Amino acid sequence: MDFEYKCISSNNLMILSLKGKIGRAAKDALFKSLEDISKDAAKHILIHFKDVTNVELAATRDLALLQQEVRKTKKLYLVGLNKDLKAMLLEKGIIREKELRNSLEEALKTLDDN
Repeated sequence: MDFEYKCISSNNLMILSLKGKIGRAAKDALFKSLEDISKDAAKHILIHFKDVTNVELAATRDLALLQQEVRKTKKLYLVGLNKDLKAMLLEKGIIREKELRNSLEEALKTLDDN
């Protein structure tokens, strides 16, 4: 499955839903999604990994850069990672444990509490 993304924005929240394999071919789409995020006024960005089938090691740098850029101006949350993907990305230092939420509902509750 090719990589796709979709941005949904409401109030102060943008949800970036990722779908498919994040590999070298996903680089342009990841940076396009960063443009979409940068143009939006939302202060909270939730990256939803539920439909990600795989993250190739070659693409982890691009994924890390996306998150790094988002963190400069917005609050970042990550949801929907399966157990293996979460373990691999944590081990490689690509994601931060403090930004992980167990579910979309938990992430939205976190926003309500802030």
